[in-house]
Amino acid sequence: MASPARPLVVPGARRDTVPAPRTLEDPAPDPAPQDRRPRRWWDRRRSGDAAIWRSALAVLDAAPDAVLGVDADGVTMFANSAATVLLGAPREVLVGTAAAELVPDLPAALVEVRRRVGHGVAVDPAGESLELLARTVGGAELPVAVWSTPFATPDGGFVVAVTLRDLRGQYDVDDLCLRLDLEAREARDTVHAVLKAVTDRVVVLTDPQGRITKVNRAAEKLLGYRAEELVGRPSTRLSDPVDLAEVCAELGVPDGVDPLLELARWGLPNRQDWDFVTKDGRRRPVSLSVNAVGERESPVGYVCVASDRSVEWQQVAARRPAAAGGERLLLDLDDAATRVLRWGVGRSGAR
Repeated sequence: MASPARPLVVPGARRDTVPAPRTLEDPAPDPAPQDRRPRRWWDRRRSGDAAIWRSALAVLDAAPDAVLGVDADGVTMFANSAATVLLGAPREVLVGTAAAELVPDLPAALVEVRRRVGHGVAVDPAGESLELLARTVGGAELPVAVWSTPFATPDGGFVVAVTLRDLRGQYDVDDLCLRLDLEAREARDTVHAVLKAVTDRVVVLTDPQGRITKVNRAAEKLLGYRAEELVGRPSTRLSDPVDLAEVCAELGVPDGVDPLLELARWGLPNRQDWDFVTKDGRRRPVSLSVNAVGERESPVGYVCVASDRSVEWQQVAARRPAAAGGERLLLDLDDAATRVLRWGVGRSGAR
C-alpha cells in the first residue's frame, strides 16, 4: 500500500512540526533524536528536589519536638536538634543507629505505617499518637508520644519522619491534678460532714461573689427553704432589702453588694445582731458572724455562721428609730472601724 503524499517543502519555508499520519506499513519513527537531547530538565528537577529536601530538614531541625528520619531498613537517617537533646546524644551518634535501639517498640509501628501506605490509606500526621518508651543513649527510659509521617526522598527512597514528644512534663501535671482532685474531694467530704454535724447553728457558704454554695439543715429549718432553693442565689436574699440598703449607705458600699461579706473582706469585726428573712417573709433575729476563706482581700468564699436569737428577742420591744442626737454624734466619726461601731450601736439602739 502506497504511503500518502507528503506535503511539499518549499525551500526557505518553515517546516511543519506536526508529523504526517503513520500507517501500519510505515516504520516507527526513530526515537534516537529525542534520546540524544540533553536531559537538563531532569537534572534541574533533581537539583530542585534536593534543595526542597534540605529546606525540609532545616524546618525539622527548628521543630520543638524531637524528629527522627527512619528508612525502610529501620535505620535512623537524620535527627533534628530536639532529638539530640531528648535522647542525650549528638547527631553523629544518632544517625546510623537502628530505630529499635532508640524506641524499642517503634519498628512494629513503622511496619503498620508502611502497610497502610502500601494499601493507599492516608496517614494523618496530626492524628492520634502512640505512647511508647524512648531510650536515651545512657539507657534511661522516658515516655514519649509518637507520630509517624511517611514521605519520599529525592532519590526515590521511602522515609518515615517519627516525631517524639516528651511526656514527662504532662505526666507530672497529670499527677498534680490527681493529687489536687483528691484533696478537693477530701475537702468537700469534710465540709459536708461539718455541715451535717452542726445542727444548732445556721451555716451558709458562699463563693467570692456572694452566691450561696451550701447550707446546712439548721439553715433550712430556720429559713423555711430547701437547700436547692438557696444554692446559686445571692446571700442578700436572706436579709431584708431595707436593712441592706441602710448598712450599704453606712459603709459606703454599692447597692446589691452584701455588706456583711464586705466586713469580712475588710478584716473588720463583723459579729453582728442581724435579722434573717424566712421564705414566708418573717423576720428571724440571729447572732451572725462572717469569715473569709483564704486570703482576706481576695477570698475564695465566705462562711456565715448564725445562731437563732428568737427566744432571747421575744421579750424585746419592737424596732424603733434611732435617737437623732446619737446619729449626729456618730456622724462625726468617719473612719471605717468607727463606722462599723456606729452601725452596731445604731442597730442595738433601734431594737
